[in-house]
Amino acid sequence: MSALAEQLAFDGPGRVIAPAPVMTAHHGRNADMIASVARLYIPDGAKVLDATYGKGNFWARTDTSRFLLLGADLESPAAHVTADFTLLPFADRAFDVVVLDPPYIHAPGNRHFEERYRNRSTTRHLGTHADVMNLYYDGIAEAARVLRPGGTLWVKCQDTVESRAQRWSHIEIYQDALELGFSAQDLFTVMTDTPPGGGREVQHHARRNHSYLWIFRKGHR
Repeated sequence: MSALAEQLAFDGPGRVIAPAPVMTAHHGRNADMIASVARLYIPDGAKVLDATYGKGNFWARTDTSRFLLLGADLESPAAHVTADFTLLPFADRAFDVVVLDPPYIHAPGNRHFEERYRNRSTTRHLGTHADVMNLYYDGIAEAARVLRPGGTLWVKCQDTVESRAQRWSHIEIYQDALELGFSAQDLFTVMTDTPPGGGREVQHHARRNHSYLWIFRKGHR
C-alpha cells in the first residue's frame, strides 16, 4: 500500500471520506511509523532537528517538504551538520521538534551492532545499560535546551536484558524526561519480523522484536 493510501480512508472507489487515524502500533519499518507520527506531531512550517540523523532513513516515507528538516550526526556524510547530539551547536529554543535515536545496545563488542550504530566511533563506550541510560539522559537534557516551550521531543528506544535481568529502558527514559521538564504525550510501538541477536545462545527471556517511540512535550504538564 502506498504512503498516500495509508493516510486516507476510502468508502468505495474514488470516495475519500476522512484521513485515516494515527495508530499507536505499527508493523514494518521505522520510516512507516515516522510518516504516521509526523502527520500528528509536525505542523506545517515547523523547524525539525533529527539529532541522530544517520543516513536519514527515518524520513524515507515522510513528506518533508511541508516543514524544515535539519539532520545532525557525528559521522554520517548524509547529515546537514556534523554534531554530537549531547552537545549541539544551536541556540536555545531554536526548534519545534527534536528527534533522538541513540544507540540503545550495551554490546560494543557485537559486530552486528557495531556496524549498525558505530558505538566506538560515534559515542562513548557503552559497556553497560547504565552507560546507555546516561547517554539518553544527556541527549534529552540537550534537546530540552534547543526546543522551544511546547515543542515535542521524539525518543526512539528499546528495552533490553543485562546479566539475565530485564532492563526497562522506556520506563527509565520516561522518568528522566519528566525530571527534565517534559510531559508524555504518546508512546508508539513498531514491530519487525526479524528480532535482533543470534539464535545460538541459551534463551532466558523472550526475544524482543519491537521498539518504542516516545513523544514528549516540553514544559506542559
